[in-house]
Amino acid sequence: MRDSRYRATVKSTSIGSAGNHGISVSMRATRRGGSCSGGIVNRSSWCTFGDFNPAGQLLNRYVPASPASSVTCDNIEGGRKLAHFLADGGHRAIAFIAGQEDSSTSRDREAGFCKGLAERGLTLFARAVGGYTFYGAAIAARRLFSVRERPDAVFVANDHMAFAVMDVLRDELKLRIPADISVVGFDDVPEAGWGGYALTTVSQSTTAMVEATVRVMIEQITRREVVRKAVILPAELIVRRSARPPKS
Repeated sequence: MRDSRYRATVKSTSIGSAGNHGISVSMRATRRGGSCSGGIVNRSSWCTFGDFNPAGQLLNRYVPASPASSVTCDNIEGGRKLAHFLADGGHRAIAFIAGQEDSSTSRDREAGFCKGLAERGLTLFARAVGGYTFYGAAIAARRLFSVRERPDAVFVANDHMAFAVMDVLRDELKLRIPADISVVGFDDVPEAGWGGYALTTVSQSTTAMVEATVRVMIEQITRREVVRKAVILPAELIVRRSARPPKS
């Protein structure tokens, strides 16, 4: 990222509070004669550079109709890996708790998950929406699991919602994880590794996504040309203790 003509300053913060599941990023690139700045919170940044106005950059999501470039992890493949993991662990009544219905991130994770279930001869057992909030995820968990025929596993669209689901299952419904219910998430935030959660999840590299976003932005400034790019980075399955693992 070093270039004598530019200086890029990037600040990223993992959002753990209700209402957000992504990454907050502010960036600024400067060179002689102009500057470019933008803020990204799962939406486009903006920048002007003299008479040149590059398209926004989308971090951790995309909008099909937008000219903005995007950088995401492979949410579809990540969801698919989680489906295989749960199915191969012997689960047959597998649920999904979505984030926001209009979020490309949640949609892709669910699409990959359903694809992976189909590859194992399964369909989604139940579905609820948590809205990427702690409160919403808790309500979704109560609705899915306070019934006689409940799921035996659940994929929650991000880790912070998964924590809320785990709290409800253990503290309110007195269910054991993973003996009674397996829970998996997505993002691999630091708290996922805490002993109290030990959440099986999918890791996406915040650093790699931010660096790729900055590269695309600086490339547009350098070439003074808007070319829509979709950068997709690998998603890695991280196995911990919140889900029953495959037998083999």
